[in-house]
Amino acid sequence: MSTSDSIKPILSEREAAAFLIVSTAFLVKQLENGKLPHCKMGRHRRIESEKLLEFKQSMLRDTEEALQTLATQAQELGFGY
Repeated sequence: MSTSDSIKPILSEREAAAFLIVSTAFLVKQLENGKLPHCKMGRHRRIESEKLLEFKQSMLRDTEEALQTLATQAQELGFGY
């Protein structure tokens, strides 16, 4: 079973935040800034699981790049990492 099979096709803000292991406030900021596509159902925002998985992969790539940059800088400064 793939990861996308284990989550609902459409998630609420709270469910999406829990899946990403982030606060609802952080998720809302990403939605409002257009970094994570969503749709409105009445007054509520909903996020497609496929888009959420893409966003999670993007977050992981960004984190990995930032960690690599820090490790490179630490080596250049002789911190022994």
